[in-house]
Amino acid sequence: YIAYAGVVACFAFSFLFISRTNLVLVQVLAFAFTVIADFFLILLEGEHKTIAMLSFLIAQGFYALKTLLYARSKIEKRVQLILRLALSIVGGALVFIVLKSQAQALFVISVVYYVNLILSVIFSYMHFKGGKNQKLTAIGFTLFSLCDITIGFDFLIDIFSLGASSLIYKIVSLPINLVHFFYYPSQTLLA
Repeated sequence: YIAYAGVVACFAFSFLFISRTNLVLVQVLAFAFTVIADFFLILLEGEHKTIAMLSFLIAQGFYALKTLLYARSKIEKRVQLILRLALSIVGGALVFIVLKSQAQALFVISVVYYVNLILSVIFSYMHFKGGKNQKLTAIGFTLFSLCDITIGFDFLIDIFSLGASSLIYKIVSLPINLVHFFYYPSQTLLA
C-alpha cells in the first residue's frame, strides 16, 4: 500500500500544476494510466500483468505525445512518429521471431512499451536545453527506463530460466530494490 501511495501521491501532485496547457494535461493523463497500471501490478500483485502493461503502454503513448509537443518542426514530428511506428512493429515482430510459440500478448505489449520508452528518453534529450521542464522530463524518463529495465531483467530470468550465476540475476538480486530506487524519483521528476 505504501508503494502504491507513492504513485498516487505523484499523480495528485501533478494536479497542483494543472493548467490548460497541452504539456500539463498530457502529463496528468499519463499519470492516470500509470496509476491504473500500478493498481494491477502493486495492489493486485501482478495478477493482471497484460492489463497493467497495456495501461503502461497507453501512458507511454501520452509521453510520446509530450515529446512530440517538444518538437520544433513538422519534420521532427514526422520523424518521431515514423520511428515510433516502425520500431514498434519491428519490436513486436522480433518477439514472435525469437520466442515463436512461446510469444504472448504480454511480451509483445512489453517490447512495444520498452521501445517507446527508450524513444521517449532519446527524444526528450534532444530538447534538454529547451528549459527546466525538458531537463526534468529527460532525467525522469532516464530513471523510468532504468526502473523498467530492472523489471525486464526479472522477466528475462523467468523466460530464459537464468540461474544465480548470470549477471542479470545478480543485478536483480542486489540488496536494494532497484525498481523503487529508480521509479519514485522518476515519477517525482515527471510530476
